[in-house]
Amino acid sequence: MNKVGQNGRRKTLYIRLNVYPCGNADPTKNLTISCPDRETRFKTTLSDNGLRKFREQILKFYKAQILEKRSSMLVTHGGKAKKFRWEFQGDQITITNEDGRTHLYSAVETYATIDWLSHRFDDRWFPLANNVKKLGNRSEVDGLGVAILHQRPIDITHAQGASYLVGVVLEKVEILEWNGKSRGIEWRIIHRPSNVSELRRIVNTNVALQSIKWRD
Repeated sequence: MNKVGQNGRRKTLYIRLNVYPCGNADPTKNLTISCPDRETRFKTTLSDNGLRKFREQILKFYKAQILEKRSSMLVTHGGKAKKFRWEFQGDQITITNEDGRTHLYSAVETYATIDWLSHRFDDRWFPLANNVKKLGNRSEVDGLGVAILHQRPIDITHAQGASYLVGVVLEKVEILEWNGKSRGIEWRIIHRPSNVSELRRIVNTNVALQSIKWRD
């Protein structure tokens, strides 16, 4: 399976290649090159025409796996807005901001966070609520950060990811609505998944927009 390197902020695409004889051709002059992986499947040869095809395929794969995914980066809503990238790996969402900090949230945890907010706010607006000091001394008001902290009570840094996970990503999949403000940021639930499986299905409807997928 091909993969994208994490060092260098995802500039490297690793592709598995197979090389073997090309029919009856002299193996000292020509060989077959192929990649069996679904995302980068192709086959060509070392002939002049085959090498042109190889170049075209590699440029196409790099554009799809690296350049286009970078262009879909999102931005937080606060005054100190940060760009970030998000993707799915296994059954969790991985968020990496422009400083290289990564937050990981499982499908189960994400559903539990939405469920916690739904029970406390229903369809009313709720705040970001991810002040580090207030989260640490448990004086923060109920909101996104507190909802995430409730899932992992000792992980303050994890709860700070509220502005990425719930504040923007869940907007993109139309579970939340933002109030449009960069100060006094609030959201409300506009589509509450009934269970974890439905949450996955909702995200999967947006796979074409973000090139991501959660697995059931």
